[in-house]
Amino acid sequence: MIMIKTKCRKVSIFALNISAMNRFTPVYEIMTEKVVFARTRNKFSEVQQFFIQFHVHHLPVLDDHDTLVGIISSTDLIKVYEEVLSGHTFVSKDDIDHLYPIAKIMSSNPVTVSSEETLHSAAKKLNENKIQSVPVVDNNVLKGILTVRDFVANVFN
Repeated sequence: MIMIKTKCRKVSIFALNISAMNRFTPVYEIMTEKVVFARTRNKFSEVQQFFIQFHVHHLPVLDDHDTLVGIISSTDLIKVYEEVLSGHTFVSKDDIDHLYPIAKIMSSNPVTVSSEETLHSAAKKLNENKIQSVPVVDNNVLKGILTVRDFVANVFN
């Protein structure tokens, strides 16, 4: 059994029984390969639309050379809105785009895994870093994303 700790919705411990998945199973077996990502040049409003349109909770951020430079979570967007709303003044979409460039809200140098890494190793990284997703990178190329949802989905497959 792999234990993944999370603070999502006041759940303190989320346990996954991966008896169907061997602890030595490689990440590529369950990762999401079709990754929705943002670019550093995207505006906040564009990134917000990616979350809504594609029903994702994490977006890797790539530069113009397709190098992974960060990751944005839906929580990061909420923090921006919380900051904006705490000001109690009218702020337009253009203002938010200008005040919150992607580089300002993303987490730089995200924790990553390789596609050949084991699920045990990936789950350990999620747990130790208190995160719910990791970009999958091979030879500096984004190959996918591994999320807690991927683990859950594969427990039932």
